[in-house]
Amino acid sequence: MGTIRAGYADAFDAITVEGLRRRGSVKWSHHADDVLAAWVAEMDFPLAPVLRTALHEAVERDCTGYPPDPDASGLPAACAAWLSRAFGNAVTPSQIRILPGVLRGIELAIQTLSLPDSPVIIMTPSYPPFFEAVRLAGRRIVEVPMLAHDGHWTIDLGAVDQALAAGARTVLLCNPHNPLGRAFSREELGALAALVETWRGTRVLSDELHAPLVYSGTTHVPYCTVSDAAAAHSATIVSASKRMERAGPEMRADRADERGGPRALGLPLAAPYPRCEHPGYPGQPGGIRARRIVALGPRG
Repeated sequence: MGTIRAGYADAFDAITVEGLRRRGSVKWSHHADDVLAAWVAEMDFPLAPVLRTALHEAVERDCTGYPPDPDASGLPAACAAWLSRAFGNAVTPSQIRILPGVLRGIELAIQTLSLPDSPVIIMTPSYPPFFEAVRLAGRRIVEVPMLAHDGHWTIDLGAVDQALAAGARTVLLCNPHNPLGRAFSREELGALAALVETWRGTRVLSDELHAPLVYSGTTHVPYCTVSDAAAAHSATIVSASKRMERAGPEMRADRADERGGPRALGLPLAAPYPRCEHPGYPGQPGGIRARRIVALGPRG
């Protein structure tokens, strides 16, 4: 382990702006060379050796056609094992299935799980593309500012309650929060789940894209694990892209619960969805994830 860590440290130290520009990714090719790129969340770290090897092996096999069925790909089993190992969220491979992109997944979840005239709550400050995703889903937006107390940000449950009383029926949660960096506690999420349960038909879409990147000593709590009620009324987005620096190559999946899942939500158990793109990120796919509906995707 020490040797591996030393190797990683050397690789990090070897990173240069010139080398990053040679990669040709959007972060380092969008602006002129006199601009130091610090905008899109591309990690700049070297690709993990295990991913580099897997990509090389795929190219050597000429594996560039349409992806295989989920069971044949091994992705459902890998996804289930990771969710259980990383977050203690028990998942079986039979509950995993493929979906399109993260932001497109948010749109699909909103369109499937909410009525056309019901607004969506976005807690602000927020990841900007959330607004466009909600608009593309054909829903109105209700902004609920986060509460700040002694430098500590938390959910304004009173304001969420008021928005739900006014007709909103979807809460778009970002946990860990982007851009505030909060990893919400089990108590905070439990309180939100209890509130949501008082408003019949309300769903929570929890973006947990940054779950693997919490600080040492901090534990990420998946929203869907705080109670049976939270599991029943939520969909959660996860991805390997932020931790593994692989926003480009596609990899996404979703999970369905035995007591309902995609069929109960009006989504097919097989997932022959077309590849979809978000206008803010042309060519960048992603995914949806939840206890009732779960998915991984490259980009949020």
